[in-house]
Amino acid sequence: MFRGFALRSLALLGLVAVLGCGASDEPKSVPVSGKITKGGLVWSLTEELAGATLPPGDKGGTVMFISKGAVKEQSGVEYNAALNSANGSFTVPGPFGKGLPPGEYDLVVYVGVFGAGGKSGIPGGGGIPGKAKGNNSMHGKEVGRKAVIVPDGGITDIVLDLAK
Repeated sequence: MFRGFALRSLALLGLVAVLGCGASDEPKSVPVSGKITKGGLVWSLTEELAGATLPPGDKGGTVMFISKGAVKEQSGVEYNAALNSANGSFTVPGPFGKGLPPGEYDLVVYVGVFGAGGKSGIPGGGGIPGKAKGNNSMHGKEVGRKAVIVPDGGITDIVLDLAK
């Protein structure tokens, strides 16, 4: 009797293990990181802002990866990078904290107030407070853009030079 119970328990445990180890719903994510430079030198968001007064909680800049997916539903998805404002280095945690799905992206750097009013006073289009506006979005003023291909193995040496 005990032997039959043990065999049934072992079979049930095996079934649970097989079902519990199924494929994850998470898309493949790979490491993505790099740095922002200006004229080949270290770029500092802190210096770029030059003491501008920002709203509480606003970091004054954003590094973003915008998907250029082949599938319409995947195109235009935005992923924020974690930016070290002192030295311009960044990492992209992605949707699950493990990086980005491989594919094509636009790397875009914005500086200025998030969601601030532009010349028209309409929300969005914030630039650096007290400086000329132009080429703005709700993320701030776009100061650099670069097409990036994230390969299956990830990419950790991206460089975007804002002087180019």
